[in-house]
Amino acid sequence: MKNTALIFFIVLLLAPLLLSGGTLKLETNVKYICDALLHDSLKLQAFIKSPDNKRIAYIYSNNTLSVWSITIDGKTFTYDYIAPSTLVFSDNSKNVSFGAIKNGEAFVVLNGKEKRKYNNISEKPLVYSFKENDYAYSAKKGSKWFIVYNDIEGLGYDFICDSFPMFSPDGEQVIYAVNDGGKYRMVVNGVKGEAYDSILTFKPLFSSDGKRMIYGVKNNNKSFIVDNGKKMKSYDGITNNSLFLSPNLKRLAYSVYENNKYMVVVDGQENKCYDGLAEHYPIFTHDSEKYAYIGIEGGKQVVVVDTCENKSYGGIVYRSLTFNPKSHSYIYVARDKQKDIIVKDGKEILSDKHILLDTNCFSPDGQRLAYRVYDGMKYKYIIDNNKTRGYDMARNFIFSPDGKRYAYAASDNNRWFVVVDGKEGKRYDGILLGSLMFSHDSKYIVYAAGEGLKRFVVIDTVEGKRYDNIVGGGKTLQIDDKNRVYYFVYISNKIYGIEENINNK
Repeated sequence: MKNTALIFFIVLLLAPLLLSGGTLKLETNVKYICDALLHDSLKLQAFIKSPDNKRIAYIYSNNTLSVWSITIDGKTFTYDYIAPSTLVFSDNSKNVSFGAIKNGEAFVVLNGKEKRKYNNISEKPLVYSFKENDYAYSAKKGSKWFIVYNDIEGLGYDFICDSFPMFSPDGEQVIYAVNDGGKYRMVVNGVKGEAYDSILTFKPLFSSDGKRMIYGVKNNNKSFIVDNGKKMKSYDGITNNSLFLSPNLKRLAYSVYENNKYMVVVDGQENKCYDGLAEHYPIFTHDSEKYAYIGIEGGKQVVVVDTCENKSYGGIVYRSLTFNPKSHSYIYVARDKQKDIIVKDGKEILSDKHILLDTNCFSPDGQRLAYRVYDGMKYKYIIDNNKTRGYDMARNFIFSPDGKRYAYAASDNNRWFVVVDGKEGKRYDGILLGSLMFSHDSKYIVYAAGEGLKRFVVIDTVEGKRYDNIVGGGKTLQIDDKNRVYYFVYISNKIYGIEENINNK
């Protein structure tokens, strides 16, 4: 085998494997992807899976880094250099691209086709639009950087700011921030905006229809928000990660500081000043009627809903403040005097040594609530005010899409199992982290388990075929709306794509 290229085959094994348990049957299709074992003189540089878990791409080089290769869907391409950070699939998994250098020229390769050659290209991935067929990236010719949109070159600038280009959510606009003669501008579809000393939020905020663009800038040592071209009131600064639009796209909220005091601004109205504010807030309710954030004053932290303050505590657990997805109800974990306290709608409902509030603590329908407690010995979940038994470890709690079911992984005596609707499943050596999921119709629970040296998928109580390992990276498992589960496995140093069809007829 040569060290600069590998030989690959794609073979579909047409005879499906049937596994059953009760009335549930699994039909397994196996697709050979490529050899997994690389020669000792080769070094893996990047490895990604497509969002639908049906495609694999990876970059490798020789140990001297003089020859680089990439394999996509069994096809191998070789270059002088491939930028690992540029390898990306589109959201619909149909397109794959990366940046490469050959004979001193830099270019993008999209779906196996080399694009125009330049002096340099960005080591950021090519960006796909919502429409998927449109794309953009930044390139350099001579001393100027510019955006290439669907192979059309834009105007040249001193440089393109990080995190750009980007597309508006409707895919109609390509946006980027540039340095133009020492001043910064936003450029939309090639049209330059007003010049500023700097742009604070390098990634602008968009309404979902793409018609409203909001970003922060700085001029003459004062910072302010530009909302669809309208300049808002200026302050000493605007805090990071604090710019939010309400779900109905009508309300704008962000955090500012002035004279060493911090405040939240909503709909242009200033709220109370504090010594500080927690990042990633304010947040809105699903109907956009209420908002909430965390103020810091005198060493204490306080949750503020609209303009009403809750009780102050020694601390609020990071990012625990959340609204019910279907109502104005809210919950968070406060920390005071060596104990954690669950606070729901301003009322303390439970305290324990340690409380863990997952981001999915509310069910999708908003009718149920779950959180985890730890007493120093055992982990327990409290679900709808009912406490489970204690476990050595419990994690990865999920509700089903319809909100009627739940599941989590737990362990006792170094043996792992999944608990579904209160019923404990079969014990294994391990449950693969992040693999636990419900089917879209909420009927089936799916996860990956390990026993001894083998790994396999479990659907309800039916175990799939056992393999040497399951390929990680991205989502371990993917399930579509037709109850087909996709994942990759290793078999004798080869990678195979697996499709499990759930047949319950």
